[in-house]
Order: sequence, then structure tokens, then C-alpha cells
Amino acid sequence: MRKTIALLVGFLVMIGLLATTGSARAGGWATVTVSELPAVVVAERPFTIEFSVRQHGQTLLPDLDTAVTAVQETSSTRVNVQAKESSEEGFYTATLTLPQSGEWRWGISSWGMVYPMPPLLVNEAVAGDLGIGGETAVAWQLVLGWLAAAGAALYFLLWTRQRSRVQLAGLALLGVVSLASFALHAQMPVPVLAESETDLLPAIAPDAMGEALFVAKGCIQCHVNDNVTMAENMFQIGPDITFVKRPSEYLEVWLANPASIKVETIMPNLHLSAAEIETLIAFLKQQ
Repeated sequence: MRKTIALLVGFLVMIGLLATTGSARAGGWATVTVSELPAVVVAERPFTIEFSVRQHGQTLLPDLDTAVTAVQETSSTRVNVQAKESSEEGFYTATLTLPQSGEWRWGISSWGMVYPMPPLLVNEAVAGDLGIGGETAVAWQLVLGWLAAAGAALYFLLWTRQRSRVQLAGLALLGVVSLASFALHAQMPVPVLAESETDLLPAIAPDAMGEALFVAKGCIQCHVNDNVTMAENMFQIGPDITFVKRPSEYLEVWLANPASIKVETIMPNLHLSAAEIETLIAFLKQQ
């Protein structure tokens, strides 16, 4: 009896482990890398996240069911967006619109796992910020008003030469359309001037960008670093890099192209920018 119970418990534990490591269905493990973190996020204004998924940290995986989920803990508001595969194989995009300001935690779901990402600070929606669609609507209202006014002027000119009910009706109709368009345009909020953007706070504070890149680029998915507070370390496939003793010059070459130093390495080339490499090195070298 005890042996049967023990076998049953062992079986259930194994099932649980497989469920929590969904990548086992394809064999091995996977990493998720965000191409670029958003600089500024404003409530009710859409922004796009692009990311890639690599099997064993190297092979880009197409045709995956992926999603981005963002949660604001203070209000329990949740936004879930299904990602779409981009034109580049193994890359995906998701466009999010976060409805409220404040800190939002988010993650990317893929291969049965949720990969944590650095939290984002969302600014309040700016008064009068119409967005792309709103600005287009305002412009068309103004155009319609002027077209109707021009038509009304033409009908008035014709009516003065040959007064008829048809011309008078056209004059009245176009006059009403013109006045209504101008009235609606006057009531619409004025689009935000570019100067107002300088008042917005960055989605990630500059002094936290090194840690944010360590999380978003997938480093945390393979390495342990005790200086990370934004998310928990996921695996330890690579070495613990809490204390990195390598010279900055070495790290610069390594992060730009790992295979140029170690041909057989499983660490991929993430095509990091020079600024991202510099920021990551500063984070890795901190004590």
C-alpha cells in the first residue's frame, strides 16, 4: 500500500514539473528576448512590444502561441494581448494600451511559461491627447467645414443671379453642415504640443535600466544575479554572474558577439546596441 502511494505521489510530482516547464513538450528550454524596451508609456496610448523566442537560447522558434499580459496590482486591472508573428521568423509583436497610470508589471507567455519583464511606469493620459485617430478626425472636421462653406458661398452666388428654391435649399444645407463642422471642431480638445512630452516620466528610470535590460534581454532566464530585484532568477543554465571579474573590454566583445570569443558557446548574439552593452556592463560590474 505504501509503495503504491509513493508511486502515485511521484507520478503527480512529475506531472506537476512537466506542467510548470511547458518547454518540455518540444524538448529542452527556451528564452524570450525583448528587442527594445519602451521609452515612455502613456495611459490610453498604444505602444508595441517586439520580442523573440529561442529554443535552447539559440534557435529562433516560429509559429508559437504567445501573449503579453500586464497587471496593475493596485487596481487589479489586467490587460492581455495575443502576440502576432512578425515578418522576421521567430519574432513576435504585441500592441498594448494600458488604461491607467502607475506601475504595471508584465510578462510574456510562451512555451507554457510566463517570462517576467521589468515593470513599467505609465504616465497619466495628457489632457487633449487625441492620439493618431483623434487627430485625423479633427482634421477631417475642419476640412469638411471649409468645403461646406465654399459650397455654400457658390450656392449663394448662384442664388443671387437666379433665385430658385433648389439653390436656396442647397445654400441652407451647406451652411448648416459648415457651421456644425466648425462647432464640433471648436469643441474638440486641442492636440498636445510636442513640448508637453518633456513632462512625461520614462517608463523605466535611467538608473534602473541596467537591471531592466538584464531581465528583458533574457539574461535572467539563464543566469543568477543577486542584484536583480525586478524579477526572480528563472534557471541557472549559465554561471552565476552576481560578481563579474572580467574586464569591461572583454565584456564589450562578449556581449556584442559571444561566438567571437567562444565558438561553442550556447549564448546567442542578441544584437545589442552599443548603448545597451555599455549599460549592461555597468550593471554587471557593480558591487
